[in-house]
Amino acid sequence: MSDTSSSVVVTDVSAGTITIAGGQTPIVLTPQVQTLPDGGSFLDYSGGLNLGASPISPGDALTITSSGATVPAFSIDITVPEAISITHPDPSSVTPLAVDRSMDLPIAWTGGGSTGSVTSGIETFELVRASPWRYFVCA
Repeated sequence: MSDTSSSVVVTDVSAGTITIAGGQTPIVLTPQVQTLPDGGSFLDYSGGLNLGASPISPGDALTITSSGATVPAFSIDITVPEAISITHPDPSSVTPLAVDRSMDLPIAWTGGGSTGSVTSGIETFELVRASPWRYFVCA
């Protein structure tokens, strides 16, 4: 993809086909180029993912492999951690979250086990032909 508004050139990077084995059903993710209305593009790996069903459960031992492409082939073994539940900010609130940038943002959760880490983030962007979309992620 190229950004025509400057001299910066961005190149899509692929790890090739990614396979996740060891859960209830193997997941195979093949990169697909998606073209944006402005002519830009990105690699999308969601084509083989069924978000309505979860073939992976806490405690599953998984092997994640890549066939390799721009990113060299790799293989890693992991164990799926216990799920977390966000308790603050209130995930059931329908009121938009107001964040004062001059103060810390307290985040609390339960679950997740006694080791490892939790990463949180806030993102906002506008989708094509949709209203602005915002989400909060802890993973």
